[in-house]
This record gives sequence, C-alpha cells and structure tokens, in this order.
Amino acid sequence: MAWTEPGRRRAYRARSTSSSRRRTWTLPSKSSTRERYLAGAVLAGPASATGAQEQLAAADEAEPQDPEAALGLVRAAQAALDKAGFPAHAYVLDDRVVALLLRLERRPEAARLLLDRLWSRIAADQPDDAAMTLRALEGLDGPPEEGDTDSGDGPAGNPFVQAAIRNARRALVVRL
Repeated sequence: MAWTEPGRRRAYRARSTSSSRRRTWTLPSKSSTRERYLAGAVLAGPASATGAQEQLAAADEAEPQDPEAALGLVRAAQAALDKAGFPAHAYVLDDRVVALLLRLERRPEAARLLLDRLWSRIAADQPDDAAMTLRALEGLDGPPEEGDTDSGDGPAGNPFVQAAIRNARRALVVRL
C-alpha cells in the first residue's frame, strides 16, 4: 500500500492479495467547510478548535487566587468540548474538576461526580475503568471536614461520601 500524489489529487493504491490487479481510490481535492473544520480540529486539537483552550488557560491563571472561578472556567471548557462533539476530551477534565472541588472543600460534589462517572463506566461495560473510579472515590474518604464527628471514636468522614463508596462497591460486585 502506498500514497501517491498525481497532480493536485491524492490517490490511495492498494494491492489485492487475492488477485494481481491494483485498485485505486481517489480522495476529493475540495472538501466542504465542515470537513475542513473537523480536519483542523483533529490536527490542532479539540481544545483549541472549540475555544476551550482559552478557558483552560484562564483557569490556570485564576486557580491560585480564585479556585471557584477556575472551577467555573473548567466546567465551561467541558461544556464547550461536549457540545462540539468531543465528550471523551471533556471527560478527561473531570479529574481537574474533582481536584478543584476538593480544594474548595466540597467533597460531596466531588463524590457525586465520581459516582456518576462510575455508573457511566458500568453502563458502558468497562469494569476496569469503574474500578479505577472506585479507587478515586475511596480516596475522597480521607481527612474529615470540620464538624464531622462519630460516636466518640474520633472524627468521621462525610456521610454522603461514605454512602457513595458503599453503593459503588455494591454496584461493582453485582456487575462482576
């Protein structure tokens, strides 16, 4: 198989293993605006093609001083990527959202996001990804938030986070 460039058109030639004849496919030299846009998105990256790159850069700048604003910018970038048809790229930003939520001491929201991710991985029949998400969810049950106490045995974690972990474990056991 080889790429050739006769004139301005590109042709793809492949040799058939069953016969000695050559087959030639010619790609169109002019493409529609949408096709050029999509090709540019693949080459330049979805973040720059959707405008999410600017939002992520602004989030990087805002994060040290104002994590709440950075969280809003990252979520806006996720929405732009998802709306443009790049849900997998938006999904990758979930880890950053979780980190910002933890920095803002909003563990239940972070747990909810991870629990939603876990259910989507189970629905997509991806138990390995679901198990990794469960480990991330279990990591949220670290040092408790201020004011949470148990029955005198010392500080306890957030009850919502603990319930989310129990439900996630059950879901994985049932699924496997």
